[in-house]
Amino acid sequence: MSNNQQYSFGLNTRNISTSNRSAKAVMIGSIKGKGSTSRIYNWCNKYCPADPINCVFNQVTSSTSPVPVPVSKSSWSNINISQLNLGEITGNIGLNGQIILGGANGGQLQFSTNLGNSWAPYSNSPNLPSIQVSIDVIGWSSVVMSDDTKFVIGTPYVPDNASAGDFTAYNGIWYRRDTAGWFLLQSCPLEGSVTDLNFNNTPKGSQLLFIDAGISQDGNFMAAITTPRSGNEELVYLIYSNDFGSPNSWKAIGLDPYTDDFVTTVTSSISICNYVSDYFLITSKLYFNNVQQPGYYENGTCCVSDAGQSFTVPNGVTGNDFIYSSMSDTGQHQVVVTATNPQSGNTSIPSRLYLSSDSGTNFSQIIQLPYTNDNNYLVFGGVSMSSDGTYITASVLDQDGNFQYIYISSDIGVTWTKIYNDNNGSAINVTGQYAGFLNLNFSGQYQMLTGTNKLYINNNYGN
Repeated sequence: MSNNQQYSFGLNTRNISTSNRSAKAVMIGSIKGKGSTSRIYNWCNKYCPADPINCVFNQVTSSTSPVPVPVSKSSWSNINISQLNLGEITGNIGLNGQIILGGANGGQLQFSTNLGNSWAPYSNSPNLPSIQVSIDVIGWSSVVMSDDTKFVIGTPYVPDNASAGDFTAYNGIWYRRDTAGWFLLQSCPLEGSVTDLNFNNTPKGSQLLFIDAGISQDGNFMAAITTPRSGNEELVYLIYSNDFGSPNSWKAIGLDPYTDDFVTTVTSSISICNYVSDYFLITSKLYFNNVQQPGYYENGTCCVSDAGQSFTVPNGVTGNDFIYSSMSDTGQHQVVVTATNPQSGNTSIPSRLYLSSDSGTNFSQIIQLPYTNDNNYLVFGGVSMSSDGTYITASVLDQDGNFQYIYISSDIGVTWTKIYNDNNGSAINVTGQYAGFLNLNFSGQYQMLTGTNKLYINNNYGN
């Protein structure tokens, strides 16, 4: 892992059946025959090979193909955000579809109240150095807000080669407390220590790299996690507030990634439920081979904690590399997605989605993505869950980080549907190092999908 590596932050089927006949029965009968549905199937089989059967029942002519090709349409809208110049995007979506966005290019947080049709800076939010100002860009690694948009927590990515002044000015946790405005937290009491944890301790090589932030739906619980900068043997820290970010409520817990079973050296994401301050950490471990070449990964782990007081590794999720998580408002339902590690020397571990319905004690594998070899596999890009756990949306990418499709479930993961195209019938196009980041609002009605300068919004429960 190089010192400058960045870390950023989970179908409308046409029913052609007649009375007392299922759509499936008509589909099978038509495909075997020589009618129009059979010809449509042949088109789908050629131009939509990933899912030709589903394509038959979603007939929209594509003008970009050499022959009329049926493609699926969904309620996902491609939002034009070219004027924002965000780079790799982070953010989330609130109660009535309000959107907050930050990006790897720095600058001020952006906010929309009309599903992305127009944008404005979010309520005097911090203005990080933009890419036009500095080559060593300080960008947003994570930004999340409460469902009513009144409480926000964000963590900047401050690179190792940033100036000492930039560390002092920006490294820490930025958060907004309703009408009290914005605050920058740069130190707080460390549990088990008589001194505070200083986020800008020296020498600079041992300073903390903030990797992700989380917030409960009501804003009461806020938290951020750090990952050690390369080679400094620093701890992983969970920094949290259980009182809407009030100045005296912040505490830090140090976790040893070199000795503890429940955390490994590279942290990835954090999720928080609303009622019991349940922090869900997901981590993956980075190591170097014997010639010190970066990019080789061991399996990671994940853990569930009770308000940060104790940490437990749940059952059913061993042998994976964890990337994102999400949980219901009560914490009863939890979802995690894992990455594929083609360079680990163990190509038998593909990307997976796991669900828990007992507050994270046990997880069951729900989806396993195809894995053929190091040049032919799929991986989850993100996952998010509604407040009651009913709606779950996960994105799927190929080995090069190019978007493939969205998985959606409206029954707590019992059944799943694939979404390939937006509301114009065009293929959803999300790319970038951290493509496929997803977020659902409280009810699950409003959803967002991001990549590098790409934003898709859905207002129909992911369908």
